[in-house]
Amino acid sequence: MSKHTHGFLPSTARVVIVGGGIMGCGLAYHLAHEGWSDVVLLEKAELTSGSAWHAAGQITHSTSSFGLGKCVDYNIGLYTGKLEEETGQSVTWHGCGSFRLAYTQNEMDWLRHTLSVGRSLGFNIELVDRDRIAALHPFYNLDGVLGALHTPDDGHADPSGIAQALAAGARLLGAKIIRHCRATDIKQRPSGEWIVSTERGEVTCEHVVNAGGTYARQMGEWSGLQLPMTSMTHQYFVTDTVPEFEGLDTELPVIRDDRLVSGYIRMEQKSGLIGIYEKENPNTVWEDHCPWEAENELFEVDYDRIMPWLENAMDRMPIFAELGIKREVHGAISHPPDGNPLIGPAPGVKNYWCCCGTQIGIGWGPGLTRELARWIVHGAADISMRDHDPRRFGSYADKNWQVAKAREDYCLRHEIPFPHFNRLAGRPIKPSPLYGRLKTKGAVYEEVYGHERPRWFARDGVEQRDHYSFRRNIVVKAPKRFSTGWSPTVCRKRPVALHSPIF
Repeated sequence: MSKHTHGFLPSTARVVIVGGGIMGCGLAYHLAHEGWSDVVLLEKAELTSGSAWHAAGQITHSTSSFGLGKCVDYNIGLYTGKLEEETGQSVTWHGCGSFRLAYTQNEMDWLRHTLSVGRSLGFNIELVDRDRIAALHPFYNLDGVLGALHTPDDGHADPSGIAQALAAGARLLGAKIIRHCRATDIKQRPSGEWIVSTERGEVTCEHVVNAGGTYARQMGEWSGLQLPMTSMTHQYFVTDTVPEFEGLDTELPVIRDDRLVSGYIRMEQKSGLIGIYEKENPNTVWEDHCPWEAENELFEVDYDRIMPWLENAMDRMPIFAELGIKREVHGAISHPPDGNPLIGPAPGVKNYWCCCGTQIGIGWGPGLTRELARWIVHGAADISMRDHDPRRFGSYADKNWQVAKAREDYCLRHEIPFPHFNRLAGRPIKPSPLYGRLKTKGAVYEEVYGHERPRWFARDGVEQRDHYSFRRNIVVKAPKRFSTGWSPTVCRKRPVALHSPIF
């Protein structure tokens, strides 16, 4: 069959989705479930030929975001049976559970905070000691480990199978999935309708959705939109067969070691899989333009960049140390400036929706696309989408700034997301005339829509920087004019649910 016969292109549709990865397929599925079946999804090649196909496919309940937690729980419900029951398409679910390790008291505090969020959502989640970790995962070196968050209902699935199942579910309800049909332009008529130009003709629609993955930013430029995101590359490795795994009847839990490995370690059949998000010198690609001919794209592995963490991984899993690497995966993933996806209406235009900038499509995608479908159909989502609203950035977010912030976000993937964490890369971007003067007075700034705003003032010998904790913080002496005597004043930081690693 010729690639030009993969689906008839209609001239009109209520919604056109551009992009056939987890996000695009998930939105088509959920729009159809909300009653909108006049949906057309366009994919320039095969479904999941972008970032989804090379994803490791993990998902965990370990998140300190209430909204994302609800999405994750919904997604795991889909993967553990609902999707396959509905569509007949297997997603190859491995319900092995997972541990997130802590080596310091600050990490333990983060796990306690995450535990409180999980319990409020009804998750099967507990804080455990080293004995419990060793009982379920006897091969991990636990030297220095204080405890871990155990999430037994976690696991991993086949990314391609998930996307195919979502697409199948959308088709069953009337949505059209058209492959090998590249969009070439998106423009709005004076009447408000959108025209999506493709290699095979034009489609007129009421709503258009940018689910372009690594192409999303340049697709936005067709319509005069600035959608901040940058393609970063992530590496994981599959070892030779592990002799110690061959006799196991059950799969070991995924280990998330934020401090030493800056990533995750799990079984891949009877081999080991090691994924690393290096904490320095991350790699960007396609800063100006993702080539349209890129399909199932992988890059040459760069061992030098990740070697310190890979060596730590071998120390943590000594049974891997003498094995070879049989598969190397080094692929591109979109990173927005603050780590949160762009889900919602594009700024300044009507009925153009963003469904992109998602680092962790398996973990976040279906749940977020369900909320976006509700937003499109009913005018509002069921959870707060403020952290994901594409309108949170302004014109200051140019490409140089986007790259600086994406690199920063990548390096923070496995750092503790302290309350009110202050991301400093690419700043100051919009300082006021008083910026320098207030800084000399001890101002510690935070950024709000590009503007630099004093958060607090360092005095009485306190270092002029943010001091992070989940507990009571820096203790200083209060000035006499505020009290009848000298008494301790405590800088208290109110815990908030920030973006946290969830892969």
